[in-house]
Amino acid sequence: MKPLKNNVLVAQAANEEKTTSGIFLAGTTETGVKPAIILEVGPAVVDVQVGDKVYLHWGKGMAVSYRGEQAALISEDHIEAIL
Repeated sequence: MKPLKNNVLVAQAANEEKTTSGIFLAGTTETGVKPAIILEVGPAVVDVQVGDKVYLHWGKGMAVSYRGEQAALISEDHIEAIL
């Protein structure tokens, strides 16, 4: 599956309690921001690449099945941060 335009394909990532630099990460918030891993990127994606861990608005994507796993297609605009 290859996303088009500025869309990315993501899988929900397990939330780590603490980064390697010692920063504690919050779990899922009320706003639906969750950690994810970028699986595929569309040709117009600028700021992220395959394998990046990101925080994004999971509920703004379209749920899909990718290689037997739950994933989502989402616009790069809904990514809040790269970890």
